[in-house]
Order: sequence, then structure tokens, then C-alpha cells
Amino acid sequence: MGFRALHFRWDVTSPDSLGKEWKRLSTIVTEHGKSKIVVALNDRRGQLPVESLLNLCVLGVEILEGVAFYEEISGKILIQALRPSSFIFGEGFCRVSFVRVSKRVFSVIFASIGLVLAAPLFLVFPVLIKLGSSGSVFYRQERVGEKGRPFMFINLDRCTRC
Repeated sequence: MGFRALHFRWDVTSPDSLGKEWKRLSTIVTEHGKSKIVVALNDRRGQLPVESLLNLCVLGVEILEGVAFYEEISGKILIQALRPSSFIFGEGFCRVSFVRVSKRVFSVIFASIGLVLAAPLFLVFPVLIKLGSSGSVFYRQERVGEKGRPFMFINLDRCTRC
């Protein structure tokens, strides 16, 4: 996996000891050349040393939350630790623009190939529809697209009228 664990336990009996422990952690991180810190606290209120963690971030150390690290190495979601804030601040709903653009390019390329291969059928089907029906060959319908934007959908009318 490429991880070498270094357990760090601190004494948080007083506010002064907490600051000393985090300074000690900074020293250990730089001495051992660690590039990642996993912070796994049951209750972060009053115990999370924001300033010390920011200083480590500036040094290039990646700070991970315990649950996020578990999900990264196991590929599983820790159901017991799910909170509404996990969905709000999580990356699951945010799509990276490169991924979105590459998916779009991939879709357009394969849709174009499909259109070229199906082009002969698009010449035959309208004729067959017109022979079997007295109405128009195409129909238009408004549909809802990405982010709720409406668009016009044009399709072959395959309905038979009585």
C-alpha cells in the first residue's frame, strides 16, 4: 500500500499540553519525512489545532480526516461515521471539469460514429413511417436537460394513428 504508520498519542488534559503535543507532532513529521497525517478524533470541538495543521499544510503535508483515509484505502464508505456534512463537504457531488469535459468529448465522438453507422436507416425509416401513417414523420417534444435547462427533442414519429 505504500503507507508506514506512525502512531501519535497526545495528552490533552490541559489546553497548554495540547499546544505542546502538536508542536511535538510537527517535529516528528519533519524528522521522519512524513507526507500525510490522518486526523481521527471522535470529537474535534476544542481539540483540533487549526493553526498547527495549517502550518503543516504549508510545509506540504497532506492532512486527511480519519474517515476519508479509511475510504481511500479500503474503497468502502464507513456508514457509522456518515453525517449530513459529509455529503455537503464531500467530493462525491462535485465533478472535476477535466473529467466532465473528457466524458463529453468521449460521448460526442461515439455518438458521431453511431450517427454515421445509422445514417442509412435514417433514410429508410421516414419513408416507412410516411407510408404507414398520414401524419408528420417527426415530432418535437420539450425535455429537461442538465441543470434543469429545457431543450427541444426531435424524434421519428413511430405511432400509428387510428
